[in-house]
Amino acid sequence: MRYHELDGVLSCVPYHVPIIRDIIHQFKYNNAALLSKILADIIAHGIKTIEKKQKKSFAAYYNRKRVDQYINNPFPPLYAQTIDCVPVPLHVKKQKQRGFNQALLLARDIVRTIPEARKWNLRDCIVRTRTTLPQAQLDTVDRIHNVRHAFMLRTHREQRSADTALIIDDVVTSGSSCDEIASLLKKTGYRCVWALSPAYGHHYA
Repeated sequence: MRYHELDGVLSCVPYHVPIIRDIIHQFKYNNAALLSKILADIIAHGIKTIEKKQKKSFAAYYNRKRVDQYINNPFPPLYAQTIDCVPVPLHVKKQKQRGFNQALLLARDIVRTIPEARKWNLRDCIVRTRTTLPQAQLDTVDRIHNVRHAFMLRTHREQRSADTALIIDDVVTSGSSCDEIASLLKKTGYRCVWALSPAYGHHYA
């Protein structure tokens, strides 16, 4: 049985929603880098939604006037004192073809624009060591093998500045890539590693 290093995933909208699919496709493949800000706004809305749902859940069990007493950290992976944002890397050949890494652009806009992310740090510390097949074309087992040992740490990058890390990507499907990266991050001392993305589900672009 495979042990998962990733502690959880927060994704906001199903990828099959047409407008989300179109935004991400334009963002990644048609050089529409400015759409990164829209995806960051989707994540910001998702954070607020999670917070409201958790407060409502607690309020069902506790006196509503005292609910804030029980929710000092409504969503611990997002409200830790400091968090390192780690974008999923592209292989160097694919990044040259595309012109940019969409996960890195998204991570930058998250840190810059989301109020809850003011204490988050961007840490571009992972490199993809080999090309891999598109995950959407594979089943769950093949996805795991496809990304096995496909990443490594950049040894010259700054050291971690937090105990919590958020792996940033545009779409999370099976989570195999994020799980592989989480394994590397935990070896460097992170105690909690989550994935954060605006969309989830299968994508066929």
